[in-house]
Amino acid sequence: MRTRTRALAAALMLLALAGCRKPDIWPLQQGNEWVYHEHIGFGMAPTGQVRHTVESVTQSATGHKAVIAAYRNDEPEPFQRIELLKTRQGVYETGRTVYIQGQEIKIAFKPLDGAPAYLITENAEVGRTWNFKYQAEDPVIGAATTFSGQGMIETMEKITPKAGSFHAMRVALRAREENNTGFEDRTYWFRRGVGPVKIEIRHYNENTILMLERARIGNKVIGRK
Repeated sequence: MRTRTRALAAALMLLALAGCRKPDIWPLQQGNEWVYHEHIGFGMAPTGQVRHTVESVTQSATGHKAVIAAYRNDEPEPFQRIELLKTRQGVYETGRTVYIQGQEIKIAFKPLDGAPAYLITENAEVGRTWNFKYQAEDPVIGAATTFSGQGMIETMEKITPKAGSFHAMRVALRAREENNTGFEDRTYWFRRGVGPVKIEIRHYNENTILMLERARIGNKVIGRK
């Protein structure tokens, strides 16, 4: 009887611990999907929808590799695929495949000096910063471009896209091309358990903003179609 009681107590403790576990900041399970309203250009004219779907998740020696397929409006084929690696330290982009007029262009992002460009870190506290350095290998120009910069969890703020109202974590990444004037600034607004509810990307002469319209995280649906 005593053994059975101890076993029951241990099981209840495990259930309690599981219930206390925080949901992922960016839930990258296969099948999860985010639909955004897209604005492109400095005039910020709406251009339609962009849908991000986690196409596959595989285990690697360093973490979990997730591939997100990005579709524009109702097009049946993706216009790009984004490759992410989720480690114990955070999530960063390892590559991107862009499809232009039937051509497939694969760009690899290789961390340098052991400093990946994390899009979000697991130690997600406001004020946290991290430095990064990476090479972008672009087959179109036939060369590798080196970027370096800093990421920062800037603040928590209220974001109200079409999908609803979220108390979101604002994460900024500022990358600068070495020996040149090129740059890419990214800002993500993450809601734990939902993922990015807003994304802003600025580089060279272009500005893109994605605002969440709806999402499907596991069996949970956020927002309305």
